[in-house]
Amino acid sequence: MLNRRGHLATTMMFFITLILIVSALFSFSNFNSEVGEKQEVLNNLIFEFNFRQKFVPIVFGEMIGEAIEQAERDGNFEEVFESSLKEIAERRRDPEISNLFAELIEKEINLEKLDDENEKYRLLVKDVFVKFSEGKNEMNEEFNLVAEIEKKEDSWKIKIDKDFEIDDEFD
Repeated sequence: MLNRRGHLATTMMFFITLILIVSALFSFSNFNSEVGEKQEVLNNLIFEFNFRQKFVPIVFGEMIGEAIEQAERDGNFEEVFESSLKEIAERRRDPEISNLFAELIEKEINLEKLDDENEKYRLLVKDVFVKFSEGKNEMNEEFNLVAEIEKKEDSWKIKIDKDFEIDDEFD
């Protein structure tokens, strides 16, 4: 009976340990849910950015195809192609996705004839960027687009390359 104070300290230590364990488990459960939400936001950001990276060259190819159709109908391929490409870019302009449209509208179109005998051209668009932001997160990528356009028999073949190394001959 004289040593009851030792049991009181042991009992207090037991309850303090329980409180610490419960608070640790509570913090673990809250931490995991916050990470899951942030991970979902980042995954959506990356998905949307990857979509836009793939979207820009595809839209560029579609615009070139449409400009080729107009140029074949109207004659004088090079001149009509350049003017119709500018018109199409103006019509499809979306500055939130990329500056591709502005590059085509505002700058001179660099359509180079590669082969005099065959209808083979190269179109270079420099300093195109894809940008996406959500909240404080922002992703940018800058690249060059090169389209090789070639007429084979009765159809046109369009090949789009991204991140093309620019030779001195284009500068």
